[in-house]
Amino acid sequence: MLINSKVAKQQLLNILAGRSRTGTVSADMLPYLTGWLVKAKLGAALYEILGNDFPDAKANLQGIYYTHVYRDTVQKKVFLQIAEELNSAETEIVLLKGSAIAPLAWDESFLRYKADVDFLVRRPTMHTVHDILHRMEFRYKKPDKVKKHFSDLPPTNKEGQIEMVSPTVDRVQIEAHTEIFVGHVQRLTNRRIEEDIWERKVPADMNILPAGGDEESRFWRLSNEDLVLHTMIHTAINHQFDPNTLRNMVDVLRLNDRLDIDWGVVYERVVWMRTKTAVWLFLQLMQEIFGDLPKEMEQVRQKLEPGMLRRNLINNLINGDKVLNLYNILLSNKRFSLLLLQIDRPIDMLKVLVRLPWLMGD
Repeated sequence: MLINSKVAKQQLLNILAGRSRTGTVSADMLPYLTGWLVKAKLGAALYEILGNDFPDAKANLQGIYYTHVYRDTVQKKVFLQIAEELNSAETEIVLLKGSAIAPLAWDESFLRYKADVDFLVRRPTMHTVHDILHRMEFRYKKPDKVKKHFSDLPPTNKEGQIEMVSPTVDRVQIEAHTEIFVGHVQRLTNRRIEEDIWERKVPADMNILPAGGDEESRFWRLSNEDLVLHTMIHTAINHQFDPNTLRNMVDVLRLNDRLDIDWGVVYERVVWMRTKTAVWLFLQLMQEIFGDLPKEMEQVRQKLEPGMLRRNLINNLINGDKVLNLYNILLSNKRFSLLLLQIDRPIDMLKVLVRLPWLMGD
C-alpha cells in the first residue's frame, strides 16, 4: 500500500535523526523522497542510512555522496591552512555552524552539507584575519557589496563579516565573524552574549585532530548549550525557516543524543537574551514535523510558549507542513511579518518597524 507522502517524509526524517530504523522506509515513495531530501541538503545522509537495501535509490545519490566527501576534504584542508596561519599570529578561532556541528552530530563530517567554513574571531583581530586571507590570495565573494561598514574593521559586508573564497578551482568559501548572532533585528532587540561565548568555548576538531583536543588545539567550538542555541536562533531569525531548516533540526536532535546538553541552561540563556519566541517556534515546528520531542526539549518548548494571538498569527505565516515542503518565506514580503512576530517585546518590535524601510532596502 502506498504510504501518505507526509507520513513518509516524517518517517524518513526520524530515521535520519536516529530516532527510528530504516525498516520503516517505503520503497514506493523513495524516488520522490530522494529528490526532496537532496533539496533539503540531506542527500548524502540518506545515501548512508539506506545501506544495501535500496540499490536504485543509492545509485541516484552516489554522485551527491562522493561530491560531499570531496567537498568536505577540501574545506578541511583549506581551513587547516588558515588555522595554522592564524595560530602563528596568536589569533584564536571558534568554529561555527556546520563545521562545528558535523563531526559532533554525524559519524562522518561529510554527511552534513556545509556551504562554507564559518568561524568566530575577536573583533580586534579581524584585521589580522583580513591580512592573512589576502596574503593567501583569497578574494571577496561579492566585491561589489564590500564596504567599510564598521570604522574599526577592515572592508566587510553589511553585517561586519568577511566573506572570501580561496584562489583554487574549488573556491572554498570562508566566513569570518566577530559576533555569532548577526543581523539588524538581533542587534536592535536581543541582549548580547559575545564575551560569554569566548569564556565557555571548548576544544574542537573536524574529524582530523584527535577528538576532544587539548590545550594545544588550534581552534575551538561553541559549548554544547551555545551550539544548539546558535543553531535554533540562526535558523529562526537569519534564515527564517528556509529549506535548510530540516537539516538544522536533524542536527539538533542528533546533537541532543550525542552531547551532554543542559536544556535548563539553554532556557535561562534564551530568556535572558530575549529570544523566547524564536526558540519556541523552532521547537514547535520540530514537534510538528518529528512528533514527540525529547523530554527536556519539550519542557523548554512548553515554558517558552507565547500567547494564543501570537501563536495564531505565526501559524498563518509558517507551520510544520510548510517547512516539510521546503517553503521559503524569504522569497516573499511576509518575511518581515515573521521577523516582527519573533521579537519578544513590543518596544523592540517598534524599534525594528522604525528601521523597516531601511531593512527592506537592504
